[in-house]
Amino acid sequence: MTIEPAAGKRGHRYSRIVGMFMLFVILSLAAAVSTSAQDRFPRPEFQNGYEIPPNDLGSARAAFYYYMDVAALFVALCAAAYLVHRKKSRKGVMVLMLFSIAYFGFYKKGCVCSLGSIQNITAGIFLDYAIPATIFLIFALPLAFALFFGRAYCSAVCPMGALQDFVAFRAKRVPARVSAALKIVPHIYLGTAVLFAAAGAGFPICKLDPFVGIFRLSAPPGGLILGAVILILGVFVARPYCRYLCPYGLILGWMSSISKYRVKVCPDKCVNCGLCQNACPVDAIRPRQ
Repeated sequence: MTIEPAAGKRGHRYSRIVGMFMLFVILSLAAAVSTSAQDRFPRPEFQNGYEIPPNDLGSARAAFYYYMDVAALFVALCAAAYLVHRKKSRKGVMVLMLFSIAYFGFYKKGCVCSLGSIQNITAGIFLDYAIPATIFLIFALPLAFALFFGRAYCSAVCPMGALQDFVAFRAKRVPARVSAALKIVPHIYLGTAVLFAAAGAGFPICKLDPFVGIFRLSAPPGGLILGAVILILGVFVARPYCRYLCPYGLILGWMSSISKYRVKVCPDKCVNCGLCQNACPVDAIRPRQ
């Protein structure tokens, strides 16, 4: 029996079709809206003759920093793909995770957020909301990498996933039936977030983010408690938020199902002992059907 992280042939074919369709629809709509939509919150009109002064220099400066964040995301994704597929270096991945926590987490305060961008893209499609090019790229880059290299973003670039990895000291495998039931939750979460954003009722993913208070070193008590609970749970259950809550990880999973390059156990070196499958705390290694 050769071990590889892949589903059965029928399920794999279905995932490819779903993934390709979802990517085409989402990126096509988002690209169109990002160039044609209007500002969601127009400038106020004053009745006393006051005119809002132009802020060209400030806007250009802010845009430069936003594009620097996009460039950092792109470089980090390239590094993750290289370290996982070419170098196969766990130490290198851990160094990259530390960088992601430091830069995308604490320095940028969790605001280079592909996860939260789902709501921006949805609002741009259904409401009069102009999607900035930087937000579109933050949303689309991890998906594009997932098409070729799998979930490179989840492996080491997402600061939320990286933070959970470093606290998983005693992670154990979750029973298969329990894990399968919990994996329904991200579908519900994604659907709810899309409905809220499309209706203009708010961005629940951002409001319920359990890690933003940690990265910003300040949050309402409820947010801090939620973040603490997730991290404590992460000591015993590897990446609980990523596996059983994250809606963006769900989309990345659809994309990675059609990726060209996948992480596999080399069949010429595998002795079919099953140790890696039994030891993997996130249940990513499955027997070929």
